[in-house]
Amino acid sequence: MEKVKVVFSGINKNFLYDCEIPTEILPKTGDFLRMSVPGQRDLHCYIESLEWQYAEIEGEMKISLVARMKILLED
Repeated sequence: MEKVKVVFSGINKNFLYDCEIPTEILPKTGDFLRMSVPGQRDLHCYIESLEWQYAEIEGEMKISLVARMKILLED
């Protein structure tokens, strides 16, 4: 199973979290998510936009997805 690094960034609250997610369940623009983040409350979010980022580091291509999200509610 292939995984991609995803960086979740809050646009209405100070929030930044990165993790690896299987490619089969990557978020899409317009998705509503419930995130359980260690050390945080559960977050209900809306994905506003997605942006693929590519970087070559020491001769190896690194790919990540930046998900800009609006935090709707904290449990």
